[in-house]
Amino acid sequence: MTKREVVSLAMKLLAVYFLMMTLPFFLALLFDGQHSLPKISLPIGIAGMSCILLFGNKIIARLLIPDDDTTPVTTHLLVSDWQAILFSAIGVSVVIKGVQSLVTRISYIPQAPFSHSLLVPSFISISIGVLLFFQARGLANLWKFFQDKRKIGE
Repeated sequence: MTKREVVSLAMKLLAVYFLMMTLPFFLALLFDGQHSLPKISLPIGIAGMSCILLFGNKIIARLLIPDDDTTPVTTHLLVSDWQAILFSAIGVSVVIKGVQSLVTRISYIPQAPFSHSLLVPSFISISIGVLLFFQARGLANLWKFFQDKRKIGE
């Protein structure tokens, strides 16, 4: 892997992470209709992260790594190994944020009327984090499958 590929991979994984972090806000907006997050910032954030996912190779890597720098990063790990490691790390982070959100929401139960819809975003976030952690290898293989399909189509 070259430095450009490492940077591109890191930016794409960061975009996946931020998309996962917007999920509880999106669900809270759907279920509650009221949230402190302005309604326009959610679609803008999702669109921005989607652009990084789709065009991250071309835009972000060129801004951060010069074109003439083709120095390989020496490691014995394959790209799919790196992806699995980072997907697992993102999964742990998402679970921690989900548990934090769940505890926060549960702490407000005595002060306000209870609604199951308040807990749904936290449980979905925790579930996504657990899936990212335990299915990181499968997700990395799925990513490779789609990348190979895209290269065949070009």
